[in-house]
Amino acid sequence: MAHRMYLSTLLSRLSQEELIEIRKIIDRCLRNNRKSIDLIEDLDLHISVRSRVALKRNNINSLKDLSNMTASDFKILRGVGERTFNEICGLLYGCGRSWKENNKY
Repeated sequence: MAHRMYLSTLLSRLSQEELIEIRKIIDRCLRNNRKSIDLIEDLDLHISVRSRVALKRNNINSLKDLSNMTASDFKILRGVGERTFNEICGLLYGCGRSWKENNKY
């Protein structure tokens, strides 16, 4: 339930153009067998150059790499700002993945 509330808050911050792009990503993931898709470059996604550069610069090559990170860890990476974070969240959630949970006790 918390993921849905967080996602709706996140989506409300995006422009109409960004929402359309996220919808295309989700549709593409659903058309393909999303369980067999993992490499970001194989997804043929329309993510921004800014996001692609940030992922490459930080040696993130797959959805598995992303889902093994917490959202907080991703946010502090070099080249990751609010727009890149929002775009990558849409990519991750659209492909049926999520961030690793923060388990700080």
